[in-house]
Amino acid sequence: REAPCVLVRAHDWVYTRGKSARAQMHDLLYLTRKWLQPDLNTADQVVERIVVERYRKADPQDMTQMVELVERYVATEGYLGEGASPQRPGKQVSALLDSGSLV
Repeated sequence: REAPCVLVRAHDWVYTRGKSARAQMHDLLYLTRKWLQPDLNTADQVVERIVVERYRKADPQDMTQMVELVERYVATEGYLGEGASPQRPGKQVSALLDSGSLV
């Protein structure tokens, strides 16, 4: 659950007078990359994270419950495999079932 903390830190980032611009740019890039995880996520997933966060900030309603549901869904999808459901398990789960490891 580190991503939400990194997201908050990235959004709370402000320019600080007296600190080198290069160091500040490095800090902001580090936080943003840590939040978006471009090495783990596809370009579409990165764009989706940005859009969802922008929408969440613009929506006046409390979206905490919706965000929690989406986070649970994404975590479950990551565990089961993309596009998986209990009726149609992902490739990793299917491989484990086929090998007999889960039975």
